[in-house]
Amino acid sequence: MNNLFKYLRRALGAMLASSFLAAALLAQSSGTTLTGQVKDQSGLPIPAVTVNLTGPGGAALVGQTNEEGKYIFRNLPAGTYAVRIELKGFSTFEKTSIAIAPGKPQVVDAQMMISLEKQQVTVQEQTQGLSVSPDNNASQLVLKGEDLKSLSDDPDELSDELRALAGPAAGPNGGQIYIDGFTGGTLPPKSSILEIIVNQSPFSAEYDRLGFGRIQIITKPGSDKFHGMGFFNFGDSAFNSRNPFSPNRPSYHTEMGEGNIGGPMGKKASFFFDLERRNIGQAATISALTLDSSNNIVPFSQSVLDPNHRTELGPRFDFQLTPKNSLTVRYRWEGGGQINDGLGAFTLPTQAYTLGNTEQTVQLSETALISSRTVNNFHFQYNRNRSNSTGSTPGATISVLGAFTGGGSSTVLDNNNQDNYEAQNITRVSLGKHQLEFGGRLRDSSLWNRSEGGFNGAFTFTSLNAYRLTLVGEQNGLTPAQIAAEGGGPSQFSLTA
Repeated sequence: MNNLFKYLRRALGAMLASSFLAAALLAQSSGTTLTGQVKDQSGLPIPAVTVNLTGPGGAALVGQTNEEGKYIFRNLPAGTYAVRIELKGFSTFEKTSIAIAPGKPQVVDAQMMISLEKQQVTVQEQTQGLSVSPDNNASQLVLKGEDLKSLSDDPDELSDELRALAGPAAGPNGGQIYIDGFTGGTLPPKSSILEIIVNQSPFSAEYDRLGFGRIQIITKPGSDKFHGMGFFNFGDSAFNSRNPFSPNRPSYHTEMGEGNIGGPMGKKASFFFDLERRNIGQAATISALTLDSSNNIVPFSQSVLDPNHRTELGPRFDFQLTPKNSLTVRYRWEGGGQINDGLGAFTLPTQAYTLGNTEQTVQLSETALISSRTVNNFHFQYNRNRSNSTGSTPGATISVLGAFTGGGSSTVLDNNNQDNYEAQNITRVSLGKHQLEFGGRLRDSSLWNRSEGGFNGAFTFTSLNAYRLTLVGEQNGLTPAQIAAEGGGPSQFSLTA
């Protein structure tokens, strides 16, 4: 019996000791926490903020606030701690010398204050801050590499995009497009363009117009390795909707292909060759009022194919003549045309005419290093342009106001021959911090034109009813005076000779 009481007393003592130890450990655990809440300067909690805690020996802990802006660090060893909170747009919060001891939980709340960003402005003397270098022109835009890929592959659309980027030109003569230093000429395919500069050096005396609106295009030279590219686009009328003013949708398709190749020609020469071909299928929609065989007024609606085509090719050769002298020779040929041009709205198919044009350009550019400070550039260009248009239907033109224009084509024959010459020489001399440029440019143009437009004559009627009365009167054998008395007859006849 005595032994039983001994065992009971020992078990009871062990249970009491365990209870006291658990209570002590719980008290110690609850006393080693660090909590707090992060708010902004208006008192609103800030969630998802990173809280950095640094303890004894440089040990680092990282916590984050919850949706109420509260954070907690548990089971911290005794020692001295520091809390640091950084948040963009707010001043950094930091509190040091936070004592953590068993049985003494700590609460560190943080109020984040909006910070004002510090800006530093360095003011220099004007003589050091001003520059007349074209590279320091604030309105200059340079497109090359990846920038060129965002532009259109269609030369016509590319020209419109570049003029839009250049903005309105200064002066009454508008802007200018320079291709490899030459004015005029046809815009080359995008794949052969190395760099485009817009509004470079607006007030340079080298150019005969103000630079605002000026577009300078530099084409690709050859290289010491062979390289090339090509692409092809195709479109069909099946993907286009019918014009609501036309009862039919003619079948047509569009192809556009482009490619180039370049590479070395020995150790001191290289070449670059590009080719482009476009067949643009399209249709003109006619919506007019005419007369049938019984001279009744009837509507006339029709879509007529008026496709155009264009081919461009151009080789370029670069030669290193001597260590101080280089020569570039570039040739470009372009040919194109369009059939059934001039149609649409009230203009009937008999008014169609055919367009054709060819353009050839030869360019020579020579660069000479005269001395370590002097460079001379000589450029010569010859441009030959031939264009013509021919009407498809003979006879006088019939123009009925508000109804239709028919009869013979007013564009009987039109030929234009134009030849342009340009030569320029520019010398650049470097004089310490200054650069001196001097030179001159000579341009000459000759134009020969033969136009027989209007040679076929044109009758104008004020209304479709007046035209109808004229036809009815002629069929009944009435004289012009009798037709005019009935309200018919043309109001005007014109003839060009």
